[in-house]
Amino acid sequence: MRDFDLLHLAGKLYAQPWAIVPEKFRELVAVFEARRAGGESVTKSDAEAVARVQQEIRRERATIIRAKLRNVAGMTVDQVGKVAILPMFGTITQRPSLFSQYSGGTSAEQFVHAHSQLLADDGVKSIIWDIDSPGGSVAGVPEAAGQLLAMRGQKRTVAFSNTVMASAAYWLGSAADEIVSAPSAITGSIGVVAVHQDRSQANDKVGVSVNYVHAGKYKVEGNPDQPLGGEARAAIQQTIDDYYGQFVRDVAKARKTTTAAVRSGYGEGRVLTAERARSAKLVDRVESLSALIGRIVSYSTNSGGMAAAIRRQRQVEAELV
Repeated sequence: MRDFDLLHLAGKLYAQPWAIVPEKFRELVAVFEARRAGGESVTKSDAEAVARVQQEIRRERATIIRAKLRNVAGMTVDQVGKVAILPMFGTITQRPSLFSQYSGGTSAEQFVHAHSQLLADDGVKSIIWDIDSPGGSVAGVPEAAGQLLAMRGQKRTVAFSNTVMASAAYWLGSAADEIVSAPSAITGSIGVVAVHQDRSQANDKVGVSVNYVHAGKYKVEGNPDQPLGGEARAAIQQTIDDYYGQFVRDVAKARKTTTAAVRSGYGEGRVLTAERARSAKLVDRVESLSALIGRIVSYSTNSGGMAAAIRRQRQVEAELV
């Protein structure tokens, strides 16, 4: 397979909004620019090397939690008893690609497909989404979140922040029946970001003049070879605001709250530590993965199904109060 096309990757990175923590976005930009400066490309072998490391990590974890490894829709799933643990790791993209593989990422479409297969599996009674993701591209995420929400209620599904559940990952994770945070996790970053790279001065220094021939007044606005003008900036900001509004509405619907509560009370773009996230109602409880697995396994092996399990949980919580 030929090298991943750098121009295509630049388009993915710079020409679309991202629902991702800013630190991770800066890391992606830095890695890409270092590759481009050195004339290097992301190759299939790069992605395969990352995949091998990830697979080894998952094997080790499966041993620790005494899980069986399964392949579901091309994703490695742990299973403990009748509880399936579906991973959402790394940068989120719409479809599987070398970029998502190289960044150790997850395809939103593939994740939805794997979840739907687990719902149809009689050997699975409950599902844990094991989430360690800074977020990713907005593309495909609203659709995936909507599909996950539409499937809610078929089997008990818990989103587990382990140990980063940020931005697009929270957008998707909010569709679960319950959100749980690991004690050391950070959760939130409800916001959207885009970056414009102005290469005009760099072009001048090397004597390069880039000319665009186009039809349509705004066809080439925001291109990297010219400074960002006021109209172009306003247009980009409007796109960001539109996606942010959709993000907020989807989270509010999934969490059964108001958009005002999400905008003002869910961190305003910040990530929150576990107890702060619980107080802000981004998550429902704080516990370790082993404690969560034990709790869900007990629900899955007892009679009465999900509804009875939820009633038992509420009875216990009421007694504690």
